Amino acid sequence: MSLERFVVPDWKAPLDVPAYVAGIPATAHIKGVFPAAVVEAAKKKHVSLVNARPKYHPFADVPLREYVPMLAEAAAGLFPDLPPREGLRKLGRASLDAFEKSMFGRIIVASMLDFKSGLSILGKAAAVATPSARIELREVTGSRAIVTFSKVYTFIDSHHVGILEKLAASSKLRVTARVWMTTLYDGDIELTW
Repeated sequence: MSLERFVVPDWKAPLDVPAYVAGIPATAHIKGVFPAAVVEAAKKKHVSLVNARPKYHPFADVPLREYVPMLAEAAAGLFPDLPPREGLRKLGRASLDAFEKSMFGRIIVASMLDFKSGLSILGKAAAVATPSARIELREVTGSRAIVTFSKVYTFIDSHHVGILEKLAASSKLRVTARVWMTTLYDGDIELTW
């Protein structure tokens, strides 16, 4: 793959949430632990979320058509001074913490020896959290990795960049992320450190 295809995410690019949601299959869902964490964060900051239920059960399946607009709304409400994509990035960083609170998440995170092992088991975690999604560590060489995303409906070029940045930070690494999107829901993130 040519390196020229990867670009720095455009944090100020417009975000058309209704168009984004329109392409999400009705059957796509995410475990309730993630919406619950977003609602909890919003409550702590006294941010009202119109697109959220009052409560989510951590193991329940929540439609992504419900979660995605709530995630975008939370990004705007929690980080009003940031562009929406930058807010989604910050929420991505926090979602790893939410995952760690679940029993499965604690097991997965405890099995990570370092950043590279964390990247390699990311796909297993995604398969449990969002069964329709496919995340695969495609390449690791020296201080560079490429992670491939397929049918990932939660903002690859912003939210998932934040998730990967947080994963790196938990291994005391600072990464630079560049993206190559092939569709709204498919693409690659290149990480260098």
